[in-house]
This record gives sequence, C-alpha cells and structure tokens, in this order.
Amino acid sequence: VLFGLERIPNYILNSKIPLVIFDTRNTHYNQLKSGITFNSSEYVDLVNVNYDINFNKFSVSNKLIDLINTAPPLVTKLGTYKFSSQFDLFLTQKVNNLITKKPVILFQQKNRKIVYVTASNWWKWKIYDYKKNLNNEVFNELFVKLTQFLVINNEKSKFRVDFKNQYRENEKVIFNAFLYNEIYELINSYDINIQIIDNKDKKYEFQFSKYDDAYSLNLGLLSPGKYNFVIEVKNSKFKKEGSFDVLDLNIEQIGPNTNHELLYKISDLSGGNVFYSNEMQKISKNLNLNNNQHIIHYNTKISDLIDKSYLLFLILSIVSVEWAARKFSGII
Repeated sequence: VLFGLERIPNYILNSKIPLVIFDTRNTHYNQLKSGITFNSSEYVDLVNVNYDINFNKFSVSNKLIDLINTAPPLVTKLGTYKFSSQFDLFLTQKVNNLITKKPVILFQQKNRKIVYVTASNWWKWKIYDYKKNLNNEVFNELFVKLTQFLVINNEKSKFRVDFKNQYRENEKVIFNAFLYNEIYELINSYDINIQIIDNKDKKYEFQFSKYDDAYSLNLGLLSPGKYNFVIEVKNSKFKKEGSFDVLDLNIEQIGPNTNHELLYKISDLSGGNVFYSNEMQKISKNLNLNNNQHIIHYNTKISDLIDKSYLLFLILSIVSVEWAARKFSGII
C-alpha cells in the first residue's frame, strides 16, 4: 500500500508485488507504464461517486452500492484523463448528477495487479456508515474486496465443470458448472452453452440452468455410446472440451454379488435365519428347536370312475337326455 509518495521506489517498481496506490499522481502512472495520463491542475474538487455497473472483477452487496451512492463527497484533483491501455473502472466521479469516466478507483492488471485510488477523505464514509448502520461492516466490505483482489492467486481456474466419465443407460446425465470472479466468488451472471456430439456426429445444443450461484444441466437418459462435448461461457474466454460414455445396461451383471445385509433383513422380518454353505448342520438343529413349525399332511387317493356308480349313472343320464332331445328335434 502506497500513500502520499511523490515517486514509487525502484525496488517496488522492479518487483511484481500487487499495489494499491492512494492519492495517485501522474508520475505514478508514468513510472508503472500504465498507459494512463492525468493532466492535473492545482485545484481540487468535491465529487460524488458512482458504481460502474460494467465492473466484473468481483461482486458487491446492495448495501455497499447504497453507501457508494449516498455517502458524502470525496476530494479529488481537477484534471483530465487519457487512457491508452486496458483497465477496469470500479468507482467513477459523479459531478452534478452527471456520471463521468473519471476514475475514483481504477483497476489494472498487466504483469501485476494494481489498484489506483484517486480520491481522499474516505474517513467521512466510515463515519457516515457508522451513523447509518451502527457499525462499519459495509464500509469495510469495500476495502476487504480490494485486498482480496490483490492477494488472491489467479492461477486457479475460474471455470469448473463437474461430470462423470461414465454413465449407465438408466442413469441421468447431469453436468454442474461453477464460475468464479477475480476474488473467487461464485457468480452466474453469464450464460453457459454446451454442444453434445454423439457417435454418429449428430450435434445437440443446450443451455445450462442457473441456480443459486452455480449452473446445472440435466440431459436425461441417453442412448449407449461415446459423446463429446464443448462448453462455452458466453461473452468470455472460458471454454471446456471433453467426453463421456453411456454404457449398455446388462441386467445379468447388475448385483452379481450376494447382498448379505438384504438377506439378514428378510430373515429378521420373516422370523427366519441365514445359513451359509459351511453351516448345513445348523439347519437341522434349528428346525428341531423351532416350536413354531406347522406340518401339513397330504393324503392322495386314486380310484377308477367305474367304482363311483352314482357319478357314472349321472353322466349316462345327461348323455341320454341330450341324445333324446336331438332325436326329437330331427337333428339326428
């Protein structure tokens, strides 16, 4: 953190440590080869502050935006700016309710992270926040976010996709995606699209659904085969490519191993026992000790129809009646 320096020391210039510079001057811009020029005058001005809605390095709470829009004016030097390199405006000057591109807090990231703070009298914001909320949580959020941006290592990927390499035919294919800003807060302000290519080179387009601060996509059940995919975050540089397989559902291979836990549960519910192949002798002992046995006896007797005279007489009578009826009606 540099404050009130006319020039930046050489040992800092030659390093790549992140910097936050308060009371930024044109000499600072020149020393850091920032591509920013500030032609200042000897006068100062009181300016209100505006939050730039295009800023995307990190998110801020609605309470902080309210503080930015309603807090007392800050003091800044009068002058004009020229920009010839890439930068990100976070807070800008607002003069007579006219929003300008003159920075109050400016971010730049080349060979190091730099935050330029061009205004002073931030202590008034701290007092204002305490009078309004009886604490300084909102004011502290501002500088905590600045610090996080400076110190967090950006080598970690800001876009992550979770999926399985293999799915079964009866299993839904689900993707989850996570997008992070510069201080690794989860965000879902961008649209994420995916293109699926099956093994016949047929292409399908889908868009991830947003939930909470993340993304999800349920492709449902897919036919067996190999699938390639390309995932892109719209209006960004993030892109992921990969593949997954949907495997045939072989019923014979489902659960090939004995589920001992299930067997024990069934035996408990039915009042039985589980025996293994080396416990065959225990079966007879258990049966002999079981007082709840219910023995059912069957007696089967086979006899000729001729021995049942009443049944034989009944059948012959029915046949005779039918023959007489047919004879009388002339059918025979």
